[in-house]
Amino acid sequence: MEEKQEKILSEIIEKQQIKYRRFLEILNLTEELEKILQYNDTDSTSVIMRMRSTEMEAIDVLDKDVAYLIHLLDRNTQAKLKQPSETIQLPENIAKYHEMRNKTKRVIKQVLDLDRKISIRIAGKDSFYSK
Repeated sequence: MEEKQEKILSEIIEKQQIKYRRFLEILNLTEELEKILQYNDTDSTSVIMRMRSTEMEAIDVLDKDVAYLIHLLDRNTQAKLKQPSETIQLPENIAKYHEMRNKTKRVIKQVLDLDRKISIRIAGKDSFYSK
């Protein structure tokens, strides 16, 4: 892989790592939100919700940046990033990208599970998740 492609791939991995850390922050905020809701503290709830929203907006920007950077890669590398072949050994940097992406997916699942729990507790049968 040529040097320019390596540099782009390194930037993609870096952004994926940042995205992972931002999702960890959303998970922490969601856990804090769950605790705060027990005390009916609307001011703190609003602050936490704004903080989560800020993190989500930053993740949207990262996703757009990554999509643009992937577009700059050669088609072969793009294909390996989108769906790695299980039968071949991936280059270390592409494997690192998939590792970060999988770690991020696991954190997203934790956030969604906690969101579902909070939503059902607050809204009951009118919860988004009960539909």
